[in-house]
Amino acid sequence: MTILEMVGLIFRGMQESDLSALIALCTESTLKR
Repeated sequence: MTILEMVGLIFRGMQESDLSALIALCTESTLKR
């Protein structure tokens, strides 16, 4: 997952007000690297 993809996900998540799930997802994908 690239930085740009992550930023896109974050913006989408903010619009959907689903930040906590999004942060968990980003953290998970970062740890899997």
